[in-house]
Amino acid sequence: MPDVLKLSLWVGLGAIAVALVCLVAVAWANSGSRNLALATSTLVAALLLFATQLLFELRERSVADFFTAEFTIDRKSPQIRQWSYPVSGAKGSGWRIHRELAASAFLAKSDSARFDGDRERLTSDMVLFSLVSYLGVEQSDWQLKRTVFQGPSVGTVISTQPVSRPEECTNLSAERLQELLAAAGNAFAKADIMVMAGRLCLPPRTVLSISQTGLRIATPYCTVSFNLEPSGSVSYWKPGTGGEIPQLDNGESQLETRLTGIRALVEFSWIRAQSRDMQKYEEWSDRVIQGARLWFGQGEI
Repeated sequence: MPDVLKLSLWVGLGAIAVALVCLVAVAWANSGSRNLALATSTLVAALLLFATQLLFELRERSVADFFTAEFTIDRKSPQIRQWSYPVSGAKGSGWRIHRELAASAFLAKSDSARFDGDRERLTSDMVLFSLVSYLGVEQSDWQLKRTVFQGPSVGTVISTQPVSRPEECTNLSAERLQELLAAAGNAFAKADIMVMAGRLCLPPRTVLSISQTGLRIATPYCTVSFNLEPSGSVSYWKPGTGGEIPQLDNGESQLETRLTGIRALVEFSWIRAQSRDMQKYEEWSDRVIQGARLWFGQGEI
């Protein structure tokens, strides 16, 4: 669907160009009038100033980040997970381990052959499933109110509350998220997805799309994308042992650990660069990116 604001700009500029040609033609035909010539010159100067300001004020910009997800496939169990999850409250999220282990157990029960197939693709599928779970659990409302409580005895407690009104949301259900994963051929599409409050509230007029290699959230003000970049390397030793390589009965390695890069990018719309609402989208997109870092254990509160 075309952006109405962009269409308005091009139509407006076209109308100005046509009007300017017509008015200059009228002024030229009446060149004996100094006042008409002066008014025409003033109009042309004002339009040139307007066009110059458009060029300087309406500029697109982007913010990029890069972090890594690590998953180990245990072909004997079978299971896919991060070998050691960060402690919740220091790095990472306490929800992540539950969501990923539940999805792994579901696949092991429903389609265990996946663990003997394309395991690099299986790893990418888990990263994408984990990103979707992160949105449902940690970013269920794009205008979350987040309060951090810190005490000397109990440590850090974070409280989040949704504040968006119904008309401020593009709502996606857990079932819709599963449909998007299924359309991308994701191995975990039928696994349970937790969405706080029963719906994922994204900004108005948002389109969320998922492919085999990434996830994209497009809004009228900005587009947030996560693109996967597999490292191509595989480690066969047991993490933390420095060289122990457990084997299956057929002599093949039991464990395979892969690193997958996640290239995050936020592209802000030039047509709304000076909108009073842009700050809300800047805060939301930054929270989504930094929260994803924390989800995969590479960020600090």
